[in-house]
Amino acid sequence: MTRRINDIGTLDGRRESIEIDKYPDFCPICNQHQTPNYITAFKQTYDRFQIIFGCPNHDCLSYFIAYYLKGFSSSTYELRNLRPRNFEELEFENEVFNLSATFCEIYEQAFFAEKRGYQQVAGCGYRKALEFLVKDYCISKNESDADAIKKLMLKPVIERYIADDTIKACAEKATWLGNDETHYVRKWEDMDMKDLKELIELTKYWIVQKIKTENYLKKMDKPKPA
Repeated sequence: MTRRINDIGTLDGRRESIEIDKYPDFCPICNQHQTPNYITAFKQTYDRFQIIFGCPNHDCLSYFIAYYLKGFSSSTYELRNLRPRNFEELEFENEVFNLSATFCEIYEQAFFAEKRGYQQVAGCGYRKALEFLVKDYCISKNESDADAIKKLMLKPVIERYIADDTIKACAEKATWLGNDETHYVRKWEDMDMKDLKELIELTKYWIVQKIKTENYLKKMDKPKPA
C-alpha cells in the first residue's frame, strides 16, 4: 500500500507532494520491527527522496534516514536503503568455525553487504562462502586429496567427495542457486537469494549434525566396564 507525503521541501525552495511505496518496518539501529515515526522529508533530485524517521522503541529513540528512489516505470518512490545501520554480529557453531573459519568470514561479509542493500554483490559472496564450506568439509574427510579438491570445480567435489546423501543434495541445490547469483542468465527464476541462504543453512546444519554425531561415536565407541 503506497503512502503520500505532502508539503515536501526541495533544494530550490519549492514544496511538493510525493508518493512512496512504504514506510520502513524496522529500526536499522536497534533492529526492532515496528512502524517508525515520521519526522520530516526532503527531495534531493527529481528521482531521489529522503525521509527522517524516529524509532518509537523507548530503549532506542534514535533517528535514521530512509532513502527512496523513483521507479523507472512509475511515479512512486521506492524504499532502497536505511542509514545508519547497526548490524548484529552473526554467530556460528563451533563445529563450523573450526571446520572453516574462512566460510564464516565470507558469509558474514556477504550478510553485511546484503543488509546495506548491495544485493548483487551479496549473492556472489554467499556462493563463494558455500564453496569454502563444502571444500573444507571434504578436505577434512579426505586430507590426502586436499590439493585436488582445492582445484576442482564445486560440482565434481560434491559428487566425488560427499558420501552423506542429505548433505550432498542440499549442497548440490545450493550450488545451482549460487551459480544463478554469478551468471548473466538465471535458470531458477522462481527462486532468489533467500532460497540460496536457506539451502546454505541446511547444508551447514547437516554438516554440523554429522560432525557432532561422529564426535560422540568416537568418544563412546565402547561401553564402560561395569
